[in-house]
Amino acid sequence: FGEDLITFLFQTPSSSLMEIILFFQILAFIVLTTGIQDLLRRVLVVYYQQRLLNLVELVCFCGYLGGAIFMIQAGWGLSGVLLANLVSKVVMLAGFWIGSRIYFKTSAPARFSAETIKHMRSYAVLFYLHSLLLYVLGKGGDILIIGAMVASTSQVAFYNVSYNFAFFTTSFFELA
Repeated sequence: FGEDLITFLFQTPSSSLMEIILFFQILAFIVLTTGIQDLLRRVLVVYYQQRLLNLVELVCFCGYLGGAIFMIQAGWGLSGVLLANLVSKVVMLAGFWIGSRIYFKTSAPARFSAETIKHMRSYAVLFYLHSLLLYVLGKGGDILIIGAMVASTSQVAFYNVSYNFAFFTTSFFELA
């Protein structure tokens, strides 16, 4: 994706300012939906809503795989895979949002004071920024460094797939 981004931004003479702005808006939307979805997931984990989380994640992951396979066979290539990923993240976000709204409307504790809500909001913003930085400097950092040192992005992609497979298989029981 990095090579396509560089080509689009710097080597395509027909790229207008509006196209570049649209491109960055799409990237911001992907980051925002992923971040909010992760934040809602963590809130639901705190309240032991694991069945809802597992069900929504399973359905969205299967939908993502099916959509990605369909998009590749339809000739969309990498753009189709990214689009399928975005759709699955938006559907997951909607599922978590609806599930959390239903949960908090039916079984939420007594109303919080304005002071408590103020502290919770500031904590949520700082926690979101911490999670984003942790991802960028942690999991994303190794990919960034390896990507800068090797010539082929396919090697970086292979490393990322291998790392995720190894991580999830060795930590399966811990996650369960």
